[in-house]
Amino acid sequence: CPKKEDRPDWLQAAFSDAAKIESAAERPVDKKIDLAAAKIPECLLLNQILGVKGTFTTTATIIAYLGDISRFPSVSALWHYCGYHVAEGKAPKRAKGKSMDWNPTLRKALWTWAKFMSISPHRNLLWRDQVEKYTAEELAIHLEKHEKCPAPESHSAARACRRVVKDALKRYYLQAKGLEEVIA
Repeated sequence: CPKKEDRPDWLQAAFSDAAKIESAAERPVDKKIDLAAAKIPECLLLNQILGVKGTFTTTATIIAYLGDISRFPSVSALWHYCGYHVAEGKAPKRAKGKSMDWNPTLRKALWTWAKFMSISPHRNLLWRDQVEKYTAEELAIHLEKHEKCPAPESHSAARACRRVVKDALKRYYLQAKGLEEVIA
């Protein structure tokens, strides 16, 4: 039943009960994460850079997996740890029998931010403009490289999101290390 009004009473009650259970289970944890992360300078900085408003859940996840930024000697080392490096000319992938030298959970958190930011109506204008710019650039050269590609728009958008994540990580790295002025 696509419309709420068309649902039978028993189904409507089940939806309502499920929503109450979900709300009771998730909100206290998210609120505690937000309260704790709001006191951590790294979370504040990354939240500002990513343009995430109203919550620190994504930022806290990323900072928790990154740890101290001083352990990365360069931006490329940070990208590598996050899974945004290049291996044999391509983005790294998980392979059976091979150990990963990057953090898949961190990569997923960053990818989720990039995809949400690119499709959400409440997205950060800086990153939104970058995604659109990069997507147009990638689309312009994509068909030259892959003539028979069945989904050039999707591939170009994915490459654009990857570039935006790398840009955001670079900005965070430089500002956290004090190499670039914090932009308000």
